[in-house]
Amino acid sequence: MNTGHRAGRIAADLLNAAKSTRSGRRWNNRCVTVMTGSLSTHRRLILLLLAFSVSGCGGSADNPSASRTEPSGHVRMLRLLDDIRQATADEHPYLGDASLRKVEGAFYMLSPDAPAIDRFRLLAMLGAHEMRLGRNKRALEHLGKAYDLIPQAKGQITDQLVNSVLFTIALTHLRIAETENCVQCRNGDSCILPIRGGGIHTKQSGSRNAIHYLKMLLKRNPRHLTGRWLFNIASMTLGTYPDHVPKKYLILHGLSSLRKRFPDSKIFPPTSVSTLSVFPAERSSMISITTAAST
Repeated sequence: MNTGHRAGRIAADLLNAAKSTRSGRRWNNRCVTVMTGSLSTHRRLILLLLAFSVSGCGGSADNPSASRTEPSGHVRMLRLLDDIRQATADEHPYLGDASLRKVEGAFYMLSPDAPAIDRFRLLAMLGAHEMRLGRNKRALEHLGKAYDLIPQAKGQITDQLVNSVLFTIALTHLRIAETENCVQCRNGDSCILPIRGGGIHTKQSGSRNAIHYLKMLLKRNPRHLTGRWLFNIASMTLGTYPDHVPKKYLILHGLSSLRKRFPDSKIFPPTSVSTLSVFPAERSSMISITTAAST
């Protein structure tokens, strides 16, 4: 028997052995391709041996069932994302509600005759957490009750905590204004300072309520720069900036002339995309209330 015939028989024996020990794997088709291709017998044998030695033709010699049981990368990704989703409620400091549930538990454990200061602290924290999670109406309910308790807890509540509650109430009203106007009725003017034209709110109760509480805050602390800035922004959404902003609170009075240097353009074309987001300042407000309440 010549060398070519011997090589052909060795290759055939290898193929038969492989078929009997590795059934159900895709390597069969690949090995058959090697055996029936246009290559010479010697080259076919070499490629077949390499397939066995390098990759096992698609399987693992140590674990023959691995290719059938190991999930795909996409399935593993989905499982990981689901684990993250389930852990978010308890572990994520911003998107989760574990802190809210903890404060709720403490609030409902209060006795009916609990001191006003204790009820005030917990209600203020509840309101901040609810706003952080985008539950604006529930936030205002808690914050409003906390605000009503200020006279009863007078002398026990720090100025910092009172200011934080006033600021958070104003911020929650601005969040409602943003949702009702900038999100649901958005256009290019809503995103460019100073806000004017199509950016002026048609539903104005949110901004007006925000200004009411910001005035109270700035009367107590005229140096509250974040409050001053939001006062100016809220006034822009009502079309009253800068004429009706008190000079001591006015910021960027020359902003209108600065905008004139740039031509108006349609940089915000209408789309069918609709999304609700979170107000960037909410986190800092929640942190300030939580910090103040713990002192």
